[in-house]
Amino acid sequence: MKKSHEKGFAERRQTAMEAKKALLERFKAGTDPNDPEVAARREERRRIVEAREKREAEKEAARKAKLEEEARIRAEKKAAEEAARLAREEAERKAAEEAERLAKQKAEEQRLALEAKRKNSQADVIARMLAEDAERMAGWKVKVRNR
Repeated sequence: MKKSHEKGFAERRQTAMEAKKALLERFKAGTDPNDPEVAARREERRRIVEAREKREAEKEAARKAKLEEEARIRAEKKAAEEAARLAREEAERKAAEEAERLAKQKAEEQRLALEAKRKNSQADVIARMLAEDAERMAGWKVKVRNR
Protein backbone atom coordinates (compact mmCIF):
# COMPACT_ATOMS: atom_id res chain seq x y z
CA MET A 1 0.00 0.00 0.00
CA LYS A 2 2.73 2.35 0.80
CA LYS A 3 4.33 1.91 -2.57
CA SER A 4 1.46 3.47 -4.36
CA HIS A 5 2.19 6.82 -2.72
CA GLU A 6 5.90 6.86 -3.64
CA LYS A 7 7.08 8.44 -6.85
CA GLY A 8 8.96 6.42 -9.38
CA PHE A 9 12.56 6.88 -10.54
CA ALA A 10 11.59 8.74 -13.68
CA GLU A 11 9.48 11.22 -11.72
CA ARG A 12 12.26 11.90 -9.22
CA ARG A 13 14.71 12.37 -12.05
CA GLN A 14 12.39 14.79 -13.82
CA THR A 15 11.89 16.81 -10.60
CA ALA A 16 15.66 17.07 -10.05
CA MET A 17 16.21 18.28 -13.63
CA GLU A 18 13.52 20.91 -13.26
CA ALA A 19 15.06 22.11 -9.99
CA LYS A 20 18.46 22.40 -11.66
CA LYS A 21 16.99 24.35 -14.57
CA ALA A 22 15.21 26.73 -12.19
CA LEU A 23 18.43 27.25 -10.23
CA LEU A 24 20.37 27.95 -13.43
CA GLU A 25 17.77 30.43 -14.65
CA ARG A 26 17.76 32.21 -11.30
CA PHE A 27 21.54 32.39 -11.38
CA LYS A 28 21.56 33.79 -14.92
CA ALA A 29 18.94 36.36 -14.00
CA GLY A 30 20.82 37.40 -10.84
CA THR A 31 24.16 38.07 -12.55
CA ASP A 32 23.11 41.03 -14.60
CA PRO A 33 26.29 43.17 -14.93
CA ASN A 34 24.19 46.33 -14.91
CA ASP A 35 22.44 45.42 -11.66
CA PRO A 36 23.38 48.05 -9.02
CA GLU A 37 23.62 45.47 -6.23
CA VAL A 38 26.06 43.34 -8.24
CA ALA A 39 28.10 46.43 -9.13
CA ALA A 40 28.13 47.51 -5.45
CA ARG A 41 29.28 44.05 -4.30
CA ARG A 42 31.95 44.00 -7.03
CA GLU A 43 33.16 47.49 -5.98
CA GLU A 44 33.22 46.44 -2.31
CA ARG A 45 35.30 43.36 -3.14
CA ARG A 46 37.66 45.51 -5.21
CA ARG A 47 38.12 47.94 -2.28
CA ILE A 48 38.73 45.05 0.09
CA VAL A 49 41.36 43.60 -2.26
CA GLU A 50 43.04 47.02 -2.63
CA ALA A 51 43.05 47.56 1.14
CA ARG A 52 44.52 44.08 1.65
CA GLU A 53 47.23 44.73 -0.95
CA LYS A 54 47.99 48.10 0.67
CA ARG A 55 48.31 46.49 4.12
CA GLU A 56 50.55 43.77 2.70
CA ALA A 57 52.73 46.40 0.99
CA GLU A 58 52.97 48.36 4.26
CA LYS A 59 53.89 45.19 6.15
CA GLU A 60 56.54 44.36 3.54
CA ALA A 61 57.94 47.90 3.72
CA ALA A 62 58.01 47.71 7.52
CA ARG A 63 59.71 44.31 7.36
CA LYS A 64 62.33 45.63 4.92
CA ALA A 65 62.90 48.72 7.07
CA LYS A 66 63.32 46.51 10.14
CA LEU A 67 65.80 44.28 8.29
CA GLU A 68 67.74 47.32 7.07
CA GLU A 69 67.81 48.76 10.60
CA GLU A 70 69.02 45.44 12.00
CA ALA A 71 71.71 45.27 9.31
CA ARG A 72 72.76 48.87 10.08
CA ILE A 73 72.92 48.09 13.81
CA ARG A 74 74.96 44.93 13.12
CA ALA A 75 77.34 46.93 10.91
CA GLU A 76 77.72 49.65 13.55
CA LYS A 77 78.29 47.04 16.25
CA LYS A 78 80.86 45.27 14.10
CA ALA A 79 82.62 48.58 13.37
CA ALA A 80 82.61 49.46 17.08
CA GLU A 81 83.99 46.04 17.97
CA GLU A 82 86.69 46.41 15.31
CA ALA A 83 87.60 49.87 16.60
CA ALA A 84 87.72 48.55 20.17
CA ARG A 85 89.89 45.64 19.05
CA LEU A 86 92.26 47.97 17.22
CA ALA A 87 92.41 50.32 20.23
CA ARG A 88 93.05 47.36 22.54
CA GLU A 89 95.81 46.07 20.26
CA GLU A 90 97.35 49.56 20.07
CA ALA A 91 97.19 49.89 23.87
CA GLU A 92 98.76 46.44 24.27
CA ARG A 93 101.49 47.35 21.78
CA LYS A 94 102.22 50.62 23.60
CA ALA A 95 102.20 48.84 26.96
CA ALA A 96 104.62 46.24 25.61
CA GLU A 97 106.88 48.97 24.21
CA GLU A 98 106.75 50.85 27.53
CA ALA A 99 107.49 47.65 29.47
CA GLU A 100 110.41 46.93 27.14
CA ARG A 101 111.69 50.50 27.52
CA LEU A 102 111.40 50.29 31.30
CA ALA A 103 113.15 46.92 31.33
CA LYS A 104 116.00 48.32 29.23
CA GLN A 105 116.18 51.39 31.46
CA LYS A 106 116.25 49.24 34.60
CA ALA A 107 118.91 46.97 33.10
CA GLU A 108 120.99 50.04 32.20
CA GLU A 109 120.54 51.46 35.71
CA GLN A 110 121.55 48.13 37.21
CA ARG A 111 124.57 47.95 34.94
CA LEU A 112 125.60 51.48 35.88
CA ALA A 113 125.04 50.76 39.56
CA LEU A 114 127.09 47.58 39.33
CA GLU A 115 129.82 49.43 37.47
CA ALA A 116 129.80 52.20 40.05
CA LYS A 117 129.87 49.63 42.83
CA ARG A 118 132.77 47.90 41.14
CA LYS A 119 134.60 51.22 40.81
CA ASN A 120 133.81 52.04 44.41
CA SER A 121 134.90 48.63 45.52
CA GLN A 122 138.12 48.97 43.51
CA ALA A 123 138.60 52.42 45.02
CA ASP A 124 137.91 50.95 48.46
CA VAL A 125 140.41 48.19 47.84
CA ILE A 126 143.00 50.72 46.70
CA ALA A 127 142.18 52.97 49.66
CA ARG A 128 142.48 50.04 52.04
CA MET A 129 145.73 48.99 50.48
CA LEU A 130 147.06 52.54 50.74
CA ALA A 131 145.86 52.76 54.32
CA GLU A 132 147.51 49.47 55.17
CA ASP A 133 150.73 50.58 53.45
CA ALA A 134 150.57 53.85 55.34
CA GLU A 135 150.12 51.99 58.63
CA ARG A 136 152.98 49.68 57.81
CA MET A 137 155.20 52.56 56.89
CA ALA A 138 154.18 54.47 59.94
CA GLY A 139 154.96 51.43 62.03
CA TRP A 140 158.27 50.95 60.24
CA LYS A 141 159.22 54.57 60.81
CA VAL A 142 158.34 54.15 64.43
CA LYS A 143 160.57 51.10 64.64
CA VAL A 144 163.35 52.88 62.80
CA ARG A 145 163.20 55.84 65.18
CA ASN A 146 163.17 53.59 68.15
CA ARG A 147 166.38 51.94 67.19
